[in-house]
Amino acid sequence: MTDIREQEMQTRIDSLTLEKENLRYEINCLKEQIAQLKKLAFGSRTEKTKKILGEVEEINLFDEAEVEAKGSAPEPVIEVPAHQRRKKQKGHLEQILKDVPHEERIITLPEDERICKRCGTQLISMGREKIRTEVQFIPATVKVIDFYRESFQCLECRKKEHFSIEKPQMPQPVLAKSIASPSSVAHVITQKYQFSMPLYRQEQEWKSIGIALSRATLANWVIRSADMQIKMSLTIYTVVRPVSAIDNTGCFTAYGIHYGRPQTNFPANWDVVYAQWKAQDITADEAAVKLGISKATLYRMEKRRIKESQTASD
Repeated sequence: MTDIREQEMQTRIDSLTLEKENLRYEINCLKEQIAQLKKLAFGSRTEKTKKILGEVEEINLFDEAEVEAKGSAPEPVIEVPAHQRRKKQKGHLEQILKDVPHEERIITLPEDERICKRCGTQLISMGREKIRTEVQFIPATVKVIDFYRESFQCLECRKKEHFSIEKPQMPQPVLAKSIASPSSVAHVITQKYQFSMPLYRQEQEWKSIGIALSRATLANWVIRSADMQIKMSLTIYTVVRPVSAIDNTGCFTAYGIHYGRPQTNFPANWDVVYAQWKAQDITADEAAVKLGISKATLYRMEKRRIKESQTASD
């Protein structure tokens, strides 16, 4: 029994020893991999280092210049490729700023400094020189306009108990029952459709100016102004043309406007074949074959010819 126990313990010791050796080998392999990765990530690639202080690789930071210096080393020569320099255009700036209002700002000496420092005589202006040109940007400003209507009365009529009051005609707003003005609506539409600024960004712009307008309000301005423009265009179109929109295409035909597929002309032998068909000498199928049309087109042409005959008789 004791021998079996000792044998099991020895087997256990041997297995643990083997496992220990395997782990030590694996640890050494991992250390080598880590060292290799550190060298790839942080090691030198082009600089040459010298071994000092034993086997540790370090860069000598103190006498590197003296060690590496060579008096016979040639200086590098940099060759610049030939190129052409664009000549500065005269009057280009004036051409850009010609349509912008100009303001002259003269920087002058204060009155108490217009005294000669050498003799104390009063200084006199001898001219001015242009130093530079700047473009000043003035941000958009917003103001609120309150409209009041002044009323007028006749005092003589009032003495006779007859009230005579006159009021001026108010200018029509761009949008009824709204604070929108022509300039504000034009600004919103221009920012949205010309400069591609969405309404939520315009909402932030108005808020930064000082007026909290929601994007729903701005959208209503755009839609209502567009509807008003469409109604005005239709009104003008109706005044110019007696018929602007109608279901009966005959009204458009009167003005030379034809819609749909063009009408088929009557064949040259229509009268002869039509007379034979009505006299029941030939059938409708035979008449269509002689005319070179379909049977349905034959009946449509018959209706059109009857309608033209009635119109001519009227």
